[in-house]
Order: sequence, then C-alpha cells, then structure tokens
Amino acid sequence: MNIPYQTLSRRLATLCGGLLVLAACQQDFLEEKPYDFISSDNFFKSETDARAAVVATYEPLKNLSVAAINLGDVAADVGDHYLYVAGTSIQQIENLNYTANDNDIRDWYSNNYSIINRANTCLEAIPAVKMDEGRKEGLLAECKFLRALAYFNLVRAFGPVAMPLQPIKTLKGIELPRTPEAEVYEQIIKDLTESEEPLPKEWRNASATGAAEANTGRATRGAAKALLAKVYLFRKQYQLTVDKTGEVMGLGYGLFENYRDAFVPETKNGKEHIFSIQYEANQALRGQGSPVARWTTACCSKILNTNQWSQAGVSGRWKGTIPDHYRKSIVSADRWIDQNGNVADTWAGPAASKYWNTGPVNLADGTTSENFPLLRYADVLLMRAEALNALGGPTPEAVGLVNQVRQRARRVYEWPDEKTKTTMVFVREDADALPDVPADVTQAELQAIIVQERGIEFATEGQRKWDLVRWGLFLDVMKDYRPNVDERHLLYPLPQVEVSLNKSWQQNFGY
Repeated sequence: MNIPYQTLSRRLATLCGGLLVLAACQQDFLEEKPYDFISSDNFFKSETDARAAVVATYEPLKNLSVAAINLGDVAADVGDHYLYVAGTSIQQIENLNYTANDNDIRDWYSNNYSIINRANTCLEAIPAVKMDEGRKEGLLAECKFLRALAYFNLVRAFGPVAMPLQPIKTLKGIELPRTPEAEVYEQIIKDLTESEEPLPKEWRNASATGAAEANTGRATRGAAKALLAKVYLFRKQYQLTVDKTGEVMGLGYGLFENYRDAFVPETKNGKEHIFSIQYEANQALRGQGSPVARWTTACCSKILNTNQWSQAGVSGRWKGTIPDHYRKSIVSADRWIDQNGNVADTWAGPAASKYWNTGPVNLADGTTSENFPLLRYADVLLMRAEALNALGGPTPEAVGLVNQVRQRARRVYEWPDEKTKTTMVFVREDADALPDVPADVTQAELQAIIVQERGIEFATEGQRKWDLVRWGLFLDVMKDYRPNVDERHLLYPLPQVEVSLNKSWQQNFGY
C-alpha cells in the first residue's frame, strides 16, 4: 500500500509528540536545521526549561476524555449514543461496527503515544540539566507516571503495542515490533514503582525555588500508588492490590459527602480526586476547557442554539437494571434545568448527566471547567474490596468498603431553588432504595454486587469496557445489548496507518 507523503509527515509528527521533539524529527526527515522549533538539543538548558517540558507532557491528556467515554462506555453496556449528526464515529462504536480507520480509535492511539514520546524526551534530556537533584528526581518520576498511564491505556485497548522507551526522532524510529502484553505490563509496573516515592504527597502552588507555577493536577505519590493498584488488579495480583490500596488509604483521601461533587467545577481537585485531566473554560483561548459536559448532556448545545453535537448518553436498558437512588439520578437524568432556567430534555434517551454543571461556558467552543477524573478514592475502595473478596471471600472489611460507597450513593441532596441553583443541601439518606450489603453475603454474590456497583459508580468515566473484559464478562454481557458482539471486540483494531507503515505487524484479530 502506498502511503502519501503528507500521511508519513503527520504520522512522524504524532509519534514525535509535539514541539519538544518535532524539530529533531524534521531535521532528519527534511534535512534542514529547525531554527523555528524547539528541540531536546537546544531547549533543556535550565530547571525552568525542564519543568516546562514536563508540564507540557500533560497536555495531550486533554484530548483523551471524550475518547475514553466513547471507547470505554459507549462500546459497553452502560453507554449509548443518541445521534444528532448522521455518520459519526461514535455511532459505529456504539454498534460495534468500527473499523481500523475510526477517528476515536486513532485519536486514542496517537494522543497516548504523544504523551509517551514527550515523557521519553524529558527522561532522556533532564538528567543532564544542572538543578537540585531532589527536584530533578521528582520531574523524572512525573514522566514515568505519565508514560505508565499512557501504556496502560494502550495495552488494554490494543493488546501488544510498540514500546519505545527513548524519544522517536526519525522515520526509522517508528519501525518497532509489537511488544507482548506481559512485557508492557512489566514496564508499566517498573515505571510506577520507581515513581512512587519521588513524587510529592501533594503539590503546593509555588515551587521550591519560590517561582509561581500551576502545580494543581500534577501527579502525586497517591496517583502512582492508586494506578499501580489498578494495574495489579488487572493482572489479578490481588495481594499486591490490597497492599497498594492500603497505602493510598493512608494518604488522607476521602469521599465527598455528595456524589455530585466529584464531577463539578466548584469542587474539582478535592479530597476524592487522586488524578484528573485538568480543564478550565478560558474565554480568551479555545481548547483549554472540557468538552465532556457538551458531549454527554448537550447542555451547551442549548446555550449555543445549535444541534450540531452528537450526544453520548446512558443506555436506557442498562439504566433499568439499576435500583433507583440518588447516585443514579446524578449519573443519568431524563430532564434538567439548564443554565438559563429552562427545562431541557435529552432528545432520544437518558443523558449521561454527571458532568452537567452551572459553571461558565466558553461560548467559542462550548467547553466548560469540570475536570475528567481518572482515579478517584471510590475506585480505591472498590478495588480493595474486590481484591479482598478474591483472596478470602466476603470479609467484614470487604463488605464494609462496598457499603461505604453505597452509603454515600444514597445520600439525597436537593437544590433549594431549581432555577437559581445556589448550594445543594442534604435532605435524607434513602437506605431503602440502596440497602447495605448484608454480612452473610457469599463470595460470588459480593463479586456480582461489585460488578454492578462499579458500573453505576464509574458510568461515563471510561472504565466499563475494560472492567468487563478483565472479568471475562464482556462477551456474555454485551450479547444482550449488541447481538453482533464476538471475540474481535475484546480489543480495538490498530489504526490502519500503523499497520501499513510497520510491515511486520499483523492487525488484531477480526479486523
């Protein structure tokens, strides 16, 4: 297959991962000195440069939230798609008819590799920078955390993947073999283990040198430990999951009293948030706000007087399997009051409404300021409960952890005034709607409860498909939602351009 020059250039730029190394790529590819770009050779001269490069490594995360919902939820039982624009990629994902040329799949692949190559560039260059060794070690730990997160995203989606550990600077650099899944997981665990202790327990809003910098949202020790616990759980290393979740629980995190507070701008980066994609709706700058509220509730379509958004929602069929309780009403609403005080409907089906908020909207692109959570404390509690149950059955601690999440879920909050929406107030605990798990529950029963609990707790947070696959339930569950499901849907296809450029690669089964 002939690959156009433009495609090769775009592919190389994607793998190079942005301005930090694009210059080096272009120098080899175009045989000219890149005076107008920043390269690893001429940029990393000071601690300020090193810190700026690491902060830039977080930037591609902003492009992952919508794809996470589409690939992790819409393609599973909890999600659905209510079409407002015909022929969109999400419609194919919902119906499990996607191909190797799907936009969301390509974006998931390229943005995660952009993170990896930026991290690799920093890991190669920062050791030579003259700066305090403790702060240097912390910057390198951030890069290892981000690289591990990106590889975790990739290996779950595609299975064996190319695993560069140095920056890719030439076209030859993209000709890498696919690394077996077990080896990718070994590297993920190595990166996270090495990043745990050098990362700070929490960031302050000024650096150790006194220079002001925006540290909120950067990786912490708790983030590395929580992600490592999740990796261990996916590998069925249950005792290690228990050990690592125990360490996270000792770091001072907690659940919000109101489930809704985990998803709105007013309480972002709070006590429940371990690691989130950071967004801020900047009226003067496009691309910094969150597209998630627009994508899931379409609330911003009302404000912008346009119906040009496709809406990712919650499956009405799945929603019917969940007992009515407060958390369910936050996860999925059929109607709500919009920012203008008007009743808004969700068109064809129930919206994924947990990201709806009354915060400011960037009218230029319809984005808002809520973050997208990747690791929450509720996840730590349920991971620990699952691992304890797998090791020794429904111990009192395992049952208690699940009940801790359920007790928060049934705490009912209401707006004193539906139109002004000032501050929600607690009105009651609805124990009848979502009772505690009884002490005499069996091991199999508790696991089934955890399967359902994770589905509703993390709906539209991009987790459901990966959970169903690791439990071995994806095919059986999805037969009731998508009759065409088969083994090929356990993984996504590699983007076709990757297979075309790497002649030794075989496309994933069924594609």
